[in-house]
Amino acid sequence: DFAITCLANCDSLVEEMWLYYKINDAAEFQTTPIYLVCPTHYGVIEGLMPTDTVHYFIEGRSGSNTVTYPLSSPEGYFTFWFDIVGKNEFGSNASDYSVYPNPSTGKITIETKTIDEILTIQLRNIQGELVYYNSVNTRQTIDLGNDIKHGIYIMQIESESAIQTIKVIIY
Repeated sequence: DFAITCLANCDSLVEEMWLYYKINDAAEFQTTPIYLVCPTHYGVIEGLMPTDTVHYFIEGRSGSNTVTYPLSSPEGYFTFWFDIVGKNEFGSNASDYSVYPNPSTGKITIETKTIDEILTIQLRNIQGELVYYNSVNTRQTIDLGNDIKHGIYIMQIESESAIQTIKVIIY
């Protein structure tokens, strides 16, 4: 998965943004929401490969949903950063673990198909500070509540046999 990050003016009347994209020579545009976390907004495109070409445009909608318009900066272009959000691997047991949803509003479910396996969960902010720590087993939803600010975090999941690190977006 890849995250697209864009900087935007927080005084804008735009209350909803959408990323329309097509990969390589696809005939149709696909749509994904852009999560509004001022001043940086996040949109996620899943399944991209390093050699893929992405064609895109962004649409903003006002709160009354009566105004829909394409967005642009004064120069007529946007700057995007592409970041890997996560990998679908977890040691040799890739299909035994799930972390969802990502991006999240603060409630994240961590699930293992292995009965009674204990997982240690650490969540760090981009400065490397530990903001959450817990042990879970089988399936558990973590509610980070209001204690975690909107932004990008690094989640480390450790079992007896493997360690997985995932970027998590909280919006």
